[in-house]
Amino acid sequence: MRCSTLQVPLDYTHPNGRKITLALSMAPATAPASRQQGDMLVNPGGPGASGLGLAATVAQGLDPAVAADYNIVGFDPRGVGSSVPQLTCDPSFFSGARADYIPANPAAEQVLIGRATAYAAGCEKRFGWLLPYMTTENVTRDMDSIRAALGVAKINYFGYSYGTYLGQVYGTLFPQRIRRMVLDSTVDPDGAWYVDNIEQDYAFEGRMLAFFSWVAANDNVYHLGSTRAQVDQAWYRARWSWIRWSRRDRHRRGGAAPAAVRRPGTPTRAVRAAIARRGPGRPGPGRSAAAAVARLRARTGWRRGGPRPGDPAPDGR
Repeated sequence: MRCSTLQVPLDYTHPNGRKITLALSMAPATAPASRQQGDMLVNPGGPGASGLGLAATVAQGLDPAVAADYNIVGFDPRGVGSSVPQLTCDPSFFSGARADYIPANPAAEQVLIGRATAYAAGCEKRFGWLLPYMTTENVTRDMDSIRAALGVAKINYFGYSYGTYLGQVYGTLFPQRIRRMVLDSTVDPDGAWYVDNIEQDYAFEGRMLAFFSWVAANDNVYHLGSTRAQVDQAWYRARWSWIRWSRRDRHRRGGAAPAAVRRPGTPTRAVRAAIARRGPGRPGPGRSAAAAVARLRARTGWRRGGPRPGDPAPDGR
C-alpha cells in the first residue's frame, strides 16, 4: 500500500487561492504492464466516510485476476479523515447511546433540536470558511484533480452508496474523462437528499420489522416472543438496559449522559403501522419534500410537539 497527499484548491473558481490537502492511498497493480487497465478511483459513500482504507479493501475483495489489473486509489474527501483540515464540529457529539429519532414528548424533542442547533453553530464557528466549499461538485473536482495528478487522460471509478452519486456528478461534469465506471447501491439523483433519506428510513424500518417477524416465527430458538410486537418490546428493553449501563459508566467517568431516549413501553405504533401499510418499493419520481412530509403526517397523525420528519437516517446519511 502506498500513501500520498495532494493539494487542491479550496475554491475552484479561484484555483490559485487557498489550498487544502487530500490524503490518498494506492494498492498498485501487480499484473504485467501489458495487461494493466490503469488507475481506478474508489469511494465508499457517506457523505463523509473515509476512503483511505478502501483501496486495500477493494483490492482484497475483487477477483484477484481483476484487482491485479488496476492501480486502486482511495482518498479521504475534503474535510474527512486524514485530509487537512479535518472538519470536526463536536468530537463528543456521537459518543454514548444515540438518542431516539422519534422523541417521546415535546421536551425530548427540544433536547434534540438544541443538540442539532449547537452542533451547527459549532461547525459555523470552527469551519465557517470551509463549509461553503463542502459540496458534491467540489469533491468531484477533487477527483478530477487526482486524475490529473496521476497523469492519465481517463479514470476508472468504483463507488458505493453516496459514492455512486459522486460518480454520476463526475460523469456529468467530466464525461470525456471516464474510462469505466461501476456504481454499487445507486443513489437516485432525483431524490437527493431529503426524499432519498426518508425513503431509506422507510426501508430500514421495513427490514427491521421483517427481522422481528422472523425472530418471532422462531421463538423456539430465540425466546424473545412469539409475535413481532413482543420481539419489538424485547429489543427496546435490551436497548434501555444498555443505555442505563452506559449512563452510569459515563457518569463514573465524568461524561454527560445521552438524552431523549425512549423507554420501553413508549411505542411509535402509528409510525410503524404506517410503514407496514406502505409496503415495499418506493413512490415514483417528481415528489417534493413538502409532499413527502404531508403524506407522512397524514399517515402517522404527527402534530406539533410530536415526532418530526427529517430525523437523521440510522446510518447518518
